[in-house]
Amino acid sequence: MSSFVTVSISPDLFQAGMHTIDHVALDEALREMRTSSQENPERITMKHTQRTTVQVDEVIALTCDVCKRRYEDPNEIQGFIHLKKTGSYGSIFGDGTLIECDLCQHCFKDRLGEFLVLKQQ
Repeated sequence: MSSFVTVSISPDLFQAGMHTIDHVALDEALREMRTSSQENPERITMKHTQRTTVQVDEVIALTCDVCKRRYEDPNEIQGFIHLKKTGSYGSIFGDGTLIECDLCQHCFKDRLGEFLVLKQQ
């Protein structure tokens, strides 16, 4: 069990540079806390927890917006390119329009491959 100890220093003493800790008093306080925590464990514990189960949505497949092929292989899913952009002022798509596209790596390479700069990292 972990315990937290708060040491209060008056503002006057702190400003005067007299912020030393009375180690004897601190040791006595810790000893008292240990003794009282054995008698009543809830006295010190201020954080009460509960274990819960959380459900999350897991992506099991993606469909390419270009070729319409469904991919379930984790390596193919990892290779997907997700484009998401909001149209700005003067955009041909419209100011504030959300633009989205999911491309498999194969369609991405087929459509833009000659323009891509590839570098090993």
